[in-house]
Amino acid sequence: MKSEPGDFKLYRRLIRYAKPKLPLFFVALFGFVVYATTSALQAELVRQMIIALEEMGDSLVVIAWTHPIVWIPLSVIGLFIMRGVGTFLSTYYMDVVSRFVIHRLRTDIFKSFQKLPIAYFNAHQSGSLVNRINYNVEQVAAASSNVISNVFREGLTVVITLMYMAYLEWKLTLVMLVITPVIVLVVSITSGFFRKYSRRIQNSMGEVTQVAAENIRGQNTIRIFGGKLREVARFDQISANNMKQALKLTLTRAVSTPVIQLFLSIELAAVIWTAFWLKVSPENLIGFFTAAVAISKPMRSVTQINQDLQRGLAAAEDIFVQLDAPDEVDEGELLVDNCRGDLSFEQVSFRYDPSQPLVLEDINLHVEAGQTVALVGRSGGGKTSLVSLLPRFYNPTTGRILLDGVALGDLQLSSLRANIALVSQQPVLFEGSIKDNIAYGRSDASVSDILLAAEKAHVMEFAAQMPLGLDTEIGVDGSMLSGGQKQRVAIARAILKDAPILILDEATSALDNESERLIQDALDKIKRGRTTLVIAHRLSTIESSDLILVMEDGRIVEKGTHQQLLASAGIYSQLHSAQFKEEA
Repeated sequence: MKSEPGDFKLYRRLIRYAKPKLPLFFVALFGFVVYATTSALQAELVRQMIIALEEMGDSLVVIAWTHPIVWIPLSVIGLFIMRGVGTFLSTYYMDVVSRFVIHRLRTDIFKSFQKLPIAYFNAHQSGSLVNRINYNVEQVAAASSNVISNVFREGLTVVITLMYMAYLEWKLTLVMLVITPVIVLVVSITSGFFRKYSRRIQNSMGEVTQVAAENIRGQNTIRIFGGKLREVARFDQISANNMKQALKLTLTRAVSTPVIQLFLSIELAAVIWTAFWLKVSPENLIGFFTAAVAISKPMRSVTQINQDLQRGLAAAEDIFVQLDAPDEVDEGELLVDNCRGDLSFEQVSFRYDPSQPLVLEDINLHVEAGQTVALVGRSGGGKTSLVSLLPRFYNPTTGRILLDGVALGDLQLSSLRANIALVSQQPVLFEGSIKDNIAYGRSDASVSDILLAAEKAHVMEFAAQMPLGLDTEIGVDGSMLSGGQKQRVAIARAILKDAPILILDEATSALDNESERLIQDALDKIKRGRTTLVIAHRLSTIESSDLILVMEDGRIVEKGTHQQLLASAGIYSQLHSAQFKEEA
């Protein structure tokens, strides 16, 4: 069987995942040996039965433990008990090993999600990433369980039975083995096709998962904008591609299997001709052919495992590409405990990808500790990109950012991020209760602390009306809450964290006027004594900011207080006038 470069590294790596369960693997291996031995014993039992019938002739049957009429039937029962024990040991314990490998792989993939840089997630479809932890890992299961089981159970059956056949008639066995290299050649040729089409199926499954997930999340938008037919057509195209690749894989298997069986039949015909030519004794001939028939199915199974093997290796290769991807850079060694929040941007420029233009260019800015700085401007101006550099979701392409006089790159990521709270435009909530989501990241928070944060964010106004209050389950992604309610929970989470630096990215965008007024009051309170960066669309919410920055094309084009910017009659003044007219 042909192996591509690196295949043996994949084998060894998968074996390392199974290492803690090696004792159970050897139990399964013992079961394989027991099972494989029964095929040769079965053929020998048939041979002994022929010999016994010839020796008995028409003589009177005498029943005794040593008589064939007693020990042969009992041996048949014992043989199948032996096969059953071998089947149980090999099947159960091999599956224990396989599921353990799957569990460890899934856990490692999930752990890698926590360590990979944000840029990695932006460069890969979420459907493809989810597909790795679901579909690809199951394909590895086929390689680590089904393939290994077939290799040992069927392979040992073939080897042990061939040894028995060679013991009976070595010349006939030699004739059988002459055809074997041809079968191996056919398997080798099909290996490349199996691997290629398996990779394509994995990629297309990722696309299927992605489109299905998008469709489920976006049902409101799809129905409002009449996108049903377009979505169905898009999914049909992607699913058809998946079907096309799967059929190519099936075609390869459908062609290779009959070809292999043809050579097996030629092999059997050659053995029959040789047996007649050598005038083999009847009992040896029957025993030999019983063994040959017994290994025909295992031989077919051994030749067919190549498909599962190549599919599993292609999946393992894809998984290990992610596991080997570089982790988020965290070379900082300094710890920061309850920082003051003094921020300096020194000639900061940034691009998401070397092939793309700059999204931030030559940013120079000093934010004093405790100041509230608002970022405004048209979409695409670089506001979100700028605040994303603070928690080091990305690193500046050039220039540096200082926190209390220390470069962000010199600080440990976990320490830096412990001093930052974030409320985004689209808050992320997790399945669980309202209380769980408010206390996310603060496992040490007391019930009274959680309740206080909920009251400040006006969460209690709707939570108190629910049957279980703060213990009410909110569903997947907060599906049981309205947009405004989810935003209030996210704000309560930021309030509870009580971090020295606060980032508000359109934090009141999902609220109605009354809710916005209440939340704005809460935000005004928690901003006191904190360095706060606010990205706002509604300019009325940031009029009291200490400093307002107007961003356009990745640059700060205006800065000052609300009154100063209005007086300058520049971009901010135009935006303010346009929004005032719009609201009026």
